[in-house]
Amino acid sequence: MGIRREEEMEMSDDDSTDNPSNKKLRVDESALAAQAYALKEENDSLRWQLDAYRNEVELLKQEKGQLFRTEESLTKDQQLHFLQQTLQGMQQQLLKIQEELNSKKLELEQAKEEHMRTQAMLKILQEQLKKNTMELAETNGHDESQAN
Repeated sequence: MGIRREEEMEMSDDDSTDNPSNKKLRVDESALAAQAYALKEENDSLRWQLDAYRNEVELLKQEKGQLFRTEESLTKDQQLHFLQQTLQGMQQQLLKIQEELNSKKLELEQAKEEHMRTQAMLKILQEQLKKNTMELAETNGHDESQAN
């Protein structure tokens, strides 16, 4: 009788490890983490580009101070204006990407919390199943002894 209970408990433990929802959560978590990492890399790249444009604008300002007001300097003013507009666009794009990154981080945290809740529920259900199995085995044992 004791051997049969042990086999039933071993089978219930084995069944719980192949839960497809756990695998899906792990895949979703890793996908979110990879996406967050890619956004972070893109964010860093855009920051470097922004610094490069700022340096270029600073150089253009210095050159502007040294040159006379000619048609060439007017062209440089136009280029400077264009670069400033480009910088503003890139800053807006960077802010948008940062917002996306923050929302992905939030999604990842929510997925982790959901995973923890699911794990807790799974543990509770396993304990209840174990308890019910033991009660059923005890009930079957009492019925057999009464029949004898």
